[in-house]
Amino acid sequence: MKIKFHLLLLLVVLISPSCQKYLDKTPDKKLAVPKTIKDLQALLDNNTMTQSGIGLNDLGSDDHYFLTEAERQSKSQIIRNCYTWEKDIFQGLTPSDWTGPYQQIYICNVVLEELAKINKTAINENEWNFAKGHALFCRAFHFYLLSETFGYPFNPTSATTDMGIPLRLTANLEEKITRATVKQTFDQIISDLEAAKDLLPDQVDINHRNRPSKAAVFALMARAYLIIQDYDNANLNANKSLALYDTLVDYNNSNAAGIFSNGSASRPFPAPFNDFVEIIYQSLQNNYGYFSSNTNNVDTNLLKLYNANDLRLLVFYAKQTTSTRKYFRGQYSGLTSSFCGLATDEVYLIRAESFARKGNITAAMQDLNALYKKRWLKTVPYVQLTAADANDALQQILKERRKELVIRGLRWSDLRRLNQNPQTAATLTRNLDGQVYTLAPNSPRYVYPIPDIEIQLSGIPQNPR
Repeated sequence: MKIKFHLLLLLVVLISPSCQKYLDKTPDKKLAVPKTIKDLQALLDNNTMTQSGIGLNDLGSDDHYFLTEAERQSKSQIIRNCYTWEKDIFQGLTPSDWTGPYQQIYICNVVLEELAKINKTAINENEWNFAKGHALFCRAFHFYLLSETFGYPFNPTSATTDMGIPLRLTANLEEKITRATVKQTFDQIISDLEAAKDLLPDQVDINHRNRPSKAAVFALMARAYLIIQDYDNANLNANKSLALYDTLVDYNNSNAAGIFSNGSASRPFPAPFNDFVEIIYQSLQNNYGYFSSNTNNVDTNLLKLYNANDLRLLVFYAKQTTSTRKYFRGQYSGLTSSFCGLATDEVYLIRAESFARKGNITAAMQDLNALYKKRWLKTVPYVQLTAADANDALQQILKERRKELVIRGLRWSDLRRLNQNPQTAATLTRNLDGQVYTLAPNSPRYVYPIPDIEIQLSGIPQNPR
Protein backbone atom coordinates (compact mmCIF):
# COMPACT_ATOMS: atom_id res chain seq x y z
CA MET A 1 0.00 0.00 0.00
CA LYS A 2 2.82 2.41 0.79
CA ILE A 3 4.36 1.82 -2.63
CA LYS A 4 1.00 2.32 -4.26
CA PHE A 5 0.49 5.73 -2.70
CA HIS A 6 4.03 6.93 -3.39
CA LEU A 7 3.56 5.92 -7.01
CA LEU A 8 0.30 7.84 -6.95
CA LEU A 9 2.06 10.98 -5.74
CA LEU A 10 4.65 10.58 -8.46
CA LEU A 11 1.91 10.11 -11.04
CA VAL A 12 0.14 13.27 -9.91
CA VAL A 13 3.38 15.19 -10.22
CA LEU A 14 4.13 13.75 -13.64
CA ILE A 15 0.74 14.66 -15.10
CA SER A 16 0.76 18.17 -13.70
CA PRO A 17 2.22 20.60 -16.26
CA SER A 18 3.12 23.03 -13.51
CA CYS A 19 5.25 20.36 -11.85
CA GLN A 20 7.02 19.15 -14.97
CA LYS A 21 9.71 21.81 -14.80
CA TYR A 22 10.56 20.72 -11.28
CA LEU A 23 10.86 17.09 -12.37
CA ASP A 24 13.10 17.99 -15.26
CA LYS A 25 15.65 19.18 -12.70
CA THR A 26 15.45 16.00 -10.62
CA PRO A 27 18.11 13.36 -11.53
CA ASP A 28 16.04 10.44 -10.25
CA LYS A 29 12.32 11.02 -10.86
CA LYS A 30 11.43 8.02 -8.72
CA LEU A 31 12.58 10.07 -5.74
CA ALA A 32 10.84 13.29 -6.78
CA VAL A 33 8.99 14.83 -3.86
CA PRO A 34 7.96 18.48 -4.26
CA LYS A 35 9.79 20.69 -1.79
CA THR A 36 8.92 24.27 -2.76
CA ILE A 37 5.68 26.09 -2.07
CA LYS A 38 5.13 26.44 -5.80
CA ASP A 39 5.45 22.70 -6.36
CA LEU A 40 3.26 21.87 -3.39
CA GLN A 41 0.61 24.25 -4.69
CA ALA A 42 0.82 22.52 -8.06
CA LEU A 43 -0.13 19.24 -6.39
CA LEU A 44 -3.23 20.87 -4.95
CA ASP A 45 -4.11 22.52 -8.26
CA ASN A 46 -4.00 19.25 -10.16
CA ASN A 47 -7.34 18.27 -11.69
CA THR A 48 -7.49 15.06 -9.66
CA MET A 49 -8.09 17.12 -6.51
CA THR A 50 -11.46 18.34 -7.81
CA GLN A 51 -12.44 15.25 -9.81
CA SER A 52 -12.61 12.77 -6.95
CA GLY A 53 -16.16 13.46 -5.82
CA ILE A 54 -18.35 10.52 -4.89
CA GLY A 55 -21.14 9.38 -7.22
CA LEU A 56 -22.42 6.31 -5.37
CA ASN A 57 -24.93 8.37 -3.42
CA ASP A 58 -26.79 9.64 -6.46
CA LEU A 59 -26.94 6.11 -7.87
CA GLY A 60 -28.84 5.01 -4.77
CA SER A 61 -31.11 8.05 -4.52
CA ASP A 62 -34.70 8.50 -5.66
CA ASP A 63 -33.95 11.01 -8.41
CA HIS A 64 -33.83 8.37 -11.17
CA TYR A 65 -35.35 5.02 -12.13
CA PHE A 66 -35.11 2.00 -14.42
CA LEU A 67 -38.26 0.83 -16.16
CA THR A 68 -37.45 -2.87 -16.39
CA GLU A 69 -35.05 -5.43 -14.96
CA ALA A 70 -33.47 -5.77 -18.41
CA GLU A 71 -32.72 -2.05 -18.37
CA ARG A 72 -31.07 -2.35 -14.96
CA GLN A 73 -29.05 -5.36 -16.08
CA SER A 74 -27.73 -3.39 -19.06
CA LYS A 75 -25.82 -1.11 -16.67
CA SER A 76 -22.50 -1.73 -14.94
CA GLN A 77 -22.29 -3.89 -11.84
CA ILE A 78 -21.98 -0.99 -9.40
CA ILE A 79 -24.83 1.01 -10.97
CA ARG A 80 -27.28 -1.88 -10.87
CA ASN A 81 -26.28 -2.91 -7.35
CA CYS A 82 -26.61 0.63 -6.00
CA TYR A 83 -30.02 0.93 -7.62
CA THR A 84 -31.51 -1.95 -5.64
CA TRP A 85 -29.41 -1.34 -2.54
CA GLU A 86 -27.75 -4.76 -2.62
CA LYS A 87 -25.93 -6.02 0.44
CA ASP A 88 -22.70 -6.50 -1.51
CA ILE A 89 -22.48 -3.46 -3.77
CA PHE A 90 -18.92 -3.93 -5.01
CA GLN A 91 -18.57 -7.74 -5.22
CA GLY A 92 -14.81 -7.62 -4.77
CA LEU A 93 -14.24 -4.39 -6.73
CA THR A 94 -12.53 -1.41 -5.14
CA PRO A 95 -14.39 1.69 -6.28
CA SER A 96 -12.63 4.95 -7.00
CA ASP A 97 -15.20 6.55 -4.70
CA TRP A 98 -13.16 5.09 -1.84
CA THR A 99 -9.62 5.28 -3.20
CA GLY A 100 -9.94 8.67 -4.94
CA PRO A 101 -10.78 10.79 -1.89
CA TYR A 102 -8.17 9.04 0.25
CA GLN A 103 -5.54 9.62 -2.42
CA GLN A 104 -6.36 13.32 -2.31
CA ILE A 105 -6.24 13.30 1.50
CA TYR A 106 -2.79 11.73 1.27
CA ILE A 107 -1.64 14.54 -1.02
CA CYS A 108 -3.08 17.12 1.38
CA ASN A 109 -1.13 15.52 4.23
CA VAL A 110 2.08 15.52 2.17
CA VAL A 111 1.59 19.23 1.44
CA LEU A 112 0.92 20.04 5.10
CA GLU A 113 3.99 18.13 6.28
CA GLU A 114 6.31 19.59 3.64
CA LEU A 115 5.03 23.12 4.31
CA ALA A 116 5.90 22.67 7.97
CA LYS A 117 9.53 22.27 6.89
CA ILE A 118 9.51 25.59 5.00
CA ASN A 119 10.02 28.74 7.02
CA LYS A 120 7.28 31.29 6.54
CA THR A 121 8.74 34.71 5.75
CA ALA A 122 7.46 38.13 4.80
CA ILE A 123 8.24 37.25 1.18
CA ASN A 124 6.48 33.88 0.97
CA GLU A 125 3.76 34.41 3.60
CA ASN A 126 0.81 34.73 1.20
CA GLU A 127 1.77 31.68 -0.84
CA TRP A 128 2.57 29.64 2.28
CA ASN A 129 -0.75 30.54 3.90
CA PHE A 130 -2.75 29.79 0.79
CA ALA A 131 -1.17 26.38 0.22
CA LYS A 132 -1.83 25.37 3.83
CA GLY A 133 -5.40 26.67 3.75
CA HIS A 134 -6.00 24.91 0.43
CA ALA A 135 -4.73 21.60 1.80
CA LEU A 136 -6.79 21.86 4.99
CA PHE A 137 -9.93 22.74 3.03
CA CYS A 138 -9.52 19.87 0.58
CA ARG A 139 -8.83 17.38 3.35
CA ALA A 140 -12.03 18.50 5.10
CA PHE A 141 -13.99 18.34 1.84
CA HIS A 142 -12.91 14.76 1.11
CA PHE A 143 -13.48 13.66 4.71
CA TYR A 144 -17.00 15.05 4.35
CA LEU A 145 -17.65 13.14 1.11
CA LEU A 146 -16.38 9.89 2.59
CA SER A 147 -18.35 10.35 5.80
CA GLU A 148 -21.64 10.87 3.97
CA THR A 149 -21.08 7.65 2.04
CA PHE A 150 -19.17 5.18 4.20
CA GLY A 151 -19.87 6.55 7.68
CA TYR A 152 -23.07 6.32 9.69
CA PRO A 153 -25.51 9.23 9.42
CA PHE A 154 -24.95 11.88 12.07
CA ASN A 155 -27.52 11.24 14.80
CA PRO A 156 -27.15 13.53 17.83
CA THR A 157 -28.16 10.71 20.17
CA SER A 158 -25.55 8.21 18.97
CA ALA A 159 -22.86 10.18 17.12
CA THR A 160 -20.32 9.59 19.88
CA THR A 161 -20.49 5.82 19.33
CA ASP A 162 -21.59 5.34 15.71
CA MET A 163 -18.80 4.47 13.27
CA GLY A 164 -17.45 7.22 11.06
CA ILE A 165 -14.47 6.86 8.74
CA PRO A 166 -10.71 6.40 9.12
CA LEU A 167 -9.18 9.85 9.61
CA ARG A 168 -5.76 9.88 8.00
CA LEU A 169 -4.03 12.97 9.38
CA THR A 170 -0.44 12.20 8.38
CA ALA A 171 1.37 11.02 5.28
CA ASN A 172 2.72 8.01 7.20
CA LEU A 173 1.15 5.08 5.41
CA GLU A 174 2.49 2.64 7.99
CA GLU A 175 0.35 4.28 10.66
CA LYS A 176 -2.28 1.95 12.09
CA ILE A 177 -5.72 3.30 11.28
CA THR A 178 -9.03 2.83 13.04
CA ARG A 179 -12.50 4.18 12.39
CA ALA A 180 -13.28 7.42 14.16
CA THR A 181 -16.77 7.93 15.51
CA VAL A 182 -19.18 10.06 13.51
CA LYS A 183 -18.77 12.90 15.99
CA GLN A 184 -14.97 12.70 15.79
CA THR A 185 -15.23 12.74 12.01
CA PHE A 186 -17.27 15.93 11.92
CA ASP A 187 -15.18 17.49 14.66
CA GLN A 188 -12.14 16.96 12.42
CA ILE A 189 -13.92 18.38 9.36
CA ILE A 190 -14.89 21.51 11.27
CA SER A 191 -11.45 21.79 12.88
CA ASP A 192 -9.74 21.70 9.48
CA LEU A 193 -12.11 24.35 8.16
CA GLU A 194 -11.62 26.57 11.18
CA ALA A 195 -7.87 26.40 10.61
CA ALA A 196 -8.26 27.06 6.87
CA LYS A 197 -10.54 30.09 7.03
CA ASP A 198 -7.94 32.60 8.19
CA LEU A 199 -5.40 31.41 5.64
CA LEU A 200 -7.51 31.82 2.50
CA PRO A 201 -8.63 34.96 0.63
CA ASP A 202 -12.15 36.24 1.21
CA GLN A 203 -13.35 36.20 -2.37
CA VAL A 204 -13.94 33.42 -4.88
CA ASP A 205 -11.22 33.35 -7.56
CA ILE A 206 -13.45 33.61 -10.63
CA ASN A 207 -10.65 32.36 -12.86
CA HIS A 208 -9.79 29.38 -10.65
CA ARG A 209 -12.94 28.08 -9.00
CA ASN A 210 -11.05 24.88 -8.18
CA ARG A 211 -9.21 26.92 -5.55
CA PRO A 212 -10.97 27.46 -2.22
CA SER A 213 -11.73 30.81 -0.63
CA LYS A 214 -13.05 31.95 2.72
CA ALA A 215 -16.51 31.99 1.11
CA ALA A 216 -16.04 28.28 0.26
CA VAL A 217 -14.90 27.48 3.80
CA PHE A 218 -18.01 29.06 5.29
CA ALA A 219 -20.22 27.31 2.70
CA LEU A 220 -18.79 23.89 3.57
CA MET A 221 -19.06 24.64 7.29
CA ALA A 222 -22.71 25.59 6.79
CA ARG A 223 -23.29 22.28 5.02
CA ALA A 224 -21.53 20.31 7.76
CA TYR A 225 -23.46 22.07 10.54
CA LEU A 226 -26.73 21.39 8.71
CA ILE A 227 -25.84 17.68 8.64
CA ILE A 228 -25.13 17.61 12.37
CA GLN A 229 -28.34 19.56 13.01
CA ASP A 230 -26.65 22.58 14.57
CA TYR A 231 -28.89 25.14 12.93
CA ASP A 232 -27.48 28.16 14.72
CA ASN A 233 -24.02 27.52 13.27
CA ALA A 234 -25.44 26.46 9.91
CA ASN A 235 -27.19 29.81 9.72
CA LEU A 236 -24.16 31.75 10.94
CA ASN A 237 -21.80 30.21 8.39
CA ALA A 238 -24.24 30.40 5.49
CA ASN A 239 -24.66 34.08 6.28
CA LYS A 240 -20.89 34.60 6.36
CA SER A 241 -20.48 32.83 3.02
CA LEU A 242 -23.21 34.88 1.35
CA ALA A 243 -21.80 38.08 2.81
CA LEU A 244 -18.67 37.36 0.77
CA TYR A 245 -20.27 35.89 -2.36
CA ASP A 246 -24.02 35.80 -3.01
CA THR A 247 -24.41 35.79 -6.80
CA LEU A 248 -27.53 34.09 -8.14
CA VAL A 249 -28.18 33.68 -11.85
CA ASP A 250 -31.48 34.62 -13.47
CA TYR A 251 -32.26 31.66 -15.72
CA ASN A 252 -34.21 34.00 -18.02
CA ASN A 253 -31.00 35.73 -19.03
CA SER A 254 -29.07 33.22 -21.11
CA ASN A 255 -26.29 35.71 -21.88
CA ALA A 256 -25.55 36.50 -18.24
CA ALA A 257 -26.05 32.92 -17.12
CA GLY A 258 -24.15 31.26 -19.90
CA ILE A 259 -27.07 28.85 -20.21
CA PHE A 260 -29.81 28.24 -22.74
CA SER A 261 -33.17 28.69 -21.07
CA ASN A 262 -34.97 27.45 -24.17
CA GLY A 263 -33.46 24.04 -23.60
CA SER A 264 -31.71 23.85 -26.96
CA ALA A 265 -28.23 22.93 -25.72
CA SER A 266 -27.14 19.38 -24.95
CA ARG A 267 -25.16 20.78 -22.03
CA PRO A 268 -26.98 23.92 -20.86
CA PHE A 269 -24.29 25.13 -18.47
CA PRO A 270 -21.03 26.55 -19.72
CA ALA A 271 -17.72 24.74 -19.94
CA PRO A 272 -15.20 25.41 -18.59
CA PHE A 273 -16.96 25.65 -15.24
CA ASN A 274 -15.28 28.97 -14.41
CA ASP A 275 -17.89 30.61 -16.60
CA PHE A 276 -20.83 29.77 -14.31
CA VAL A 277 -20.91 32.42 -11.67
CA GLU A 278 -22.91 30.61 -8.95
CA ILE A 279 -20.04 28.20 -8.30
CA ILE A 280 -18.10 28.91 -5.10
CA TYR A 281 -15.91 25.80 -5.27
CA GLN A 282 -15.71 23.38 -8.15
CA SER A 283 -15.77 19.62 -7.68
CA LEU A 284 -16.88 16.84 -9.98
CA GLN A 285 -18.24 13.46 -9.02
CA ASN A 286 -17.57 10.07 -10.51
CA ASN A 287 -21.02 9.29 -11.89
CA TYR A 288 -19.99 5.98 -13.48
CA GLY A 289 -21.00 7.27 -16.90
CA TYR A 290 -24.69 7.05 -16.05
CA PHE A 291 -25.67 10.68 -15.48
CA SER A 292 -23.47 11.78 -18.36
CA SER A 293 -25.66 9.74 -20.70
CA ASN A 294 -28.89 10.87 -22.34
CA THR A 295 -30.43 7.53 -21.35
CA ASN A 296 -30.68 8.19 -17.60
CA ASN A 297 -34.31 8.39 -16.49
CA VAL A 298 -35.44 11.22 -14.22
CA ASP A 299 -37.94 10.17 -11.58
CA THR A 300 -41.41 11.26 -12.69
CA ASN A 301 -42.40 12.17 -9.12
CA LEU A 302 -39.49 14.61 -9.05
CA LEU A 303 -40.61 16.20 -12.32
CA LYS A 304 -44.13 16.67 -10.94
CA LEU A 305 -42.75 18.95 -8.21
CA TYR A 306 -41.95 21.72 -10.72
CA ASN A 307 -44.40 24.41 -11.72
CA ALA A 308 -44.94 24.62 -15.47
CA ASN A 309 -43.33 28.09 -15.40
CA ASP A 310 -40.19 26.84 -13.67
CA LEU A 311 -37.30 27.21 -16.12
CA ARG A 312 -35.43 24.33 -14.50
CA LEU A 313 -37.73 21.98 -16.38
CA LEU A 314 -36.05 23.23 -19.55
CA VAL A 315 -32.55 23.76 -18.20
CA PHE A 316 -32.07 20.60 -16.13
CA TYR A 317 -33.96 18.08 -18.26
CA ALA A 318 -34.55 17.08 -21.87
CA LYS A 319 -36.58 14.43 -23.64
CA GLN A 320 -34.78 11.29 -24.70
CA THR A 321 -34.48 10.80 -28.43
CA THR A 322 -35.96 7.29 -28.38
CA SER A 323 -38.75 7.71 -25.81
CA THR A 324 -40.94 10.25 -24.04
CA ARG A 325 -38.91 9.89 -20.86
CA LYS A 326 -36.67 12.71 -19.68
CA TYR A 327 -33.00 12.61 -18.75
CA PHE A 328 -30.95 14.86 -16.49
CA ARG A 329 -28.46 17.09 -18.28
CA GLY A 330 -28.09 20.05 -15.91
CA GLN A 331 -24.56 19.62 -14.61
CA TYR A 332 -23.28 22.95 -13.26
CA SER A 333 -19.87 21.86 -14.52
CA GLY A 334 -20.95 22.09 -18.16
CA LEU A 335 -19.18 18.75 -18.55
CA THR A 336 -20.34 15.15 -18.58
CA SER A 337 -19.30 14.70 -14.94
CA SER A 338 -21.86 15.95 -12.45
CA PHE A 339 -21.14 18.89 -10.16
CA CYS A 340 -20.78 18.11 -6.45
CA GLY A 341 -19.02 21.24 -5.24
CA LEU A 342 -20.34 24.33 -3.48
CA ALA A 343 -22.57 26.98 -5.03
CA THR A 344 -24.61 29.93 -3.86
CA ASP A 345 -27.99 28.31 -4.53
CA GLU A 346 -27.25 25.63 -1.94
CA VAL A 347 -26.03 28.19 0.59
CA TYR A 348 -29.26 30.21 0.22
CA LEU A 349 -31.23 27.01 0.88
CA ILE A 350 -29.11 26.13 3.92
CA ARG A 351 -29.72 29.56 5.37
CA ALA A 352 -33.43 29.37 4.55
CA GLU A 353 -33.79 25.98 6.23
CA SER A 354 -31.90 27.05 9.32
CA PHE A 355 -34.07 30.18 9.57
CA ALA A 356 -37.22 28.03 9.33
CA ARG A 357 -35.98 25.60 11.97
CA LYS A 358 -35.21 28.56 14.24
CA GLY A 359 -38.75 29.93 13.71
CA ASN A 360 -37.79 32.97 11.62
CA ILE A 361 -40.45 32.55 8.93
CA THR A 362 -39.94 35.96 7.30
CA ALA A 363 -36.21 35.48 6.72
CA ALA A 364 -36.69 31.86 5.61
CA MET A 365 -39.22 32.81 2.94
CA GLN A 366 -37.15 35.81 1.86
CA ASP A 367 -34.25 33.48 1.01
CA LEU A 368 -36.56 30.97 -0.66
CA ASN A 369 -38.14 33.66 -2.85
CA ALA A 370 -34.74 35.15 -3.72
CA LEU A 371 -33.76 31.82 -5.30
CA TYR A 372 -37.09 30.72 -6.77
CA LYS A 373 -37.70 34.03 -8.53
CA LYS A 374 -34.43 33.56 -10.44
CA ARG A 375 -35.80 30.28 -11.86
CA TRP A 376 -39.23 31.61 -12.82
CA LEU A 377 -40.29 32.41 -16.41
CA LYS A 378 -40.23 36.19 -16.58
CA THR A 379 -43.23 36.48 -18.94
CA VAL A 380 -45.44 35.14 -16.14
CA PRO A 381 -45.81 37.35 -13.04
CA TYR A 382 -44.03 35.89 -10.04
CA VAL A 383 -46.13 35.62 -6.89
CA GLN A 384 -44.15 35.67 -3.65
CA LEU A 385 -44.31 32.42 -1.71
CA THR A 386 -45.67 32.70 1.82
CA ALA A 387 -45.87 30.29 4.75
CA ALA A 388 -48.57 29.76 7.37
CA ASP A 389 -46.04 28.80 10.03
CA ALA A 390 -42.46 27.62 10.50
CA ASN A 391 -43.28 24.02 9.59
CA ASP A 392 -44.98 25.11 6.37
CA ALA A 393 -41.89 27.19 5.52
CA LEU A 394 -39.64 24.21 6.24
CA GLN A 395 -41.64 21.88 4.00
CA GLN A 396 -41.50 24.38 1.12
CA ILE A 397 -37.74 24.78 1.55
CA LEU A 398 -37.14 21.02 1.63
CA LYS A 399 -39.18 20.73 -1.57
CA GLU A 400 -37.05 23.43 -3.14
CA ARG A 401 -33.85 21.58 -2.14
CA ARG A 402 -35.21 18.55 -3.99
CA LYS A 403 -35.88 20.58 -7.14
CA GLU A 404 -32.72 22.68 -7.14
CA LEU A 405 -29.95 20.36 -5.96
CA VAL A 406 -30.51 17.45 -8.35
CA ILE A 407 -27.65 14.98 -8.97
CA ARG A 408 -25.21 16.93 -6.81
CA GLY A 409 -24.54 14.23 -4.18
CA LEU A 410 -26.85 15.97 -1.70
CA ARG A 411 -30.13 14.07 -1.96
CA TRP A 412 -28.67 10.98 -0.24
CA SER A 413 -27.42 13.13 2.64
CA ASP A 414 -30.83 14.79 2.90
CA LEU A 415 -32.55 11.41 3.08
CA ARG A 416 -30.14 10.23 5.79
CA ARG A 417 -30.76 13.24 8.00
CA LEU A 418 -34.48 13.74 7.28
CA ASN A 419 -35.26 10.07 7.94
CA GLN A 420 -34.52 10.69 11.61
CA ASN A 421 -37.78 12.62 11.90
CA PRO A 422 -41.00 10.62 11.21
CA GLN A 423 -42.58 13.73 9.65
CA THR A 424 -39.92 13.91 6.92
CA ALA A 425 -38.93 10.23 6.64
CA ALA A 426 -39.28 8.53 3.26
CA THR A 427 -39.41 4.92 2.10
CA LEU A 428 -37.75 4.47 -1.29
CA THR A 429 -39.28 1.92 -3.66
CA ARG A 430 -38.11 0.32 -6.90
CA ASN A 431 -40.45 -1.80 -9.04
CA LEU A 432 -38.83 -3.91 -11.72
CA ASP A 433 -41.12 -6.28 -13.62
CA GLY A 434 -43.18 -6.86 -10.50
CA GLN A 435 -40.17 -7.33 -8.21
CA VAL A 436 -40.38 -4.63 -5.53
CA TYR A 437 -37.31 -3.38 -3.68
CA THR A 438 -37.58 -1.01 -0.72
CA LEU A 439 -35.18 1.06 1.35
CA ALA A 440 -36.74 1.84 4.70
CA PRO A 441 -35.93 5.00 6.66
CA ASN A 442 -32.76 4.58 8.73
CA SER A 443 -31.93 1.29 7.01
CA PRO A 444 -28.31 0.18 7.51
CA ARG A 445 -28.07 0.22 3.70
CA TYR A 446 -27.91 4.00 3.84
CA VAL A 447 -24.27 3.33 4.73
CA TYR A 448 -22.22 1.92 1.85
CA PRO A 449 -19.91 -1.01 2.52
CA ILE A 450 -16.19 -0.38 2.80
CA PRO A 451 -14.32 -2.21 0.00
CA ASP A 452 -13.20 -5.72 0.94
CA ILE A 453 -9.51 -5.04 0.25
CA GLU A 454 -9.50 -2.22 2.81
CA ILE A 455 -11.08 -4.46 5.44
CA GLN A 456 -8.49 -7.17 4.74
CA LEU A 457 -5.48 -4.84 4.83
CA SER A 458 -6.41 -2.61 7.75
CA GLY A 459 -8.68 -4.81 9.84
CA ILE A 460 -11.18 -2.00 10.41
CA PRO A 461 -14.78 -3.12 11.02
CA GLN A 462 -17.18 -3.40 8.09
CA ASN A 463 -20.52 -1.60 7.92
CA PRO A 464 -23.31 -4.09 8.67
CA ARG A 465 -25.90 -4.22 5.89
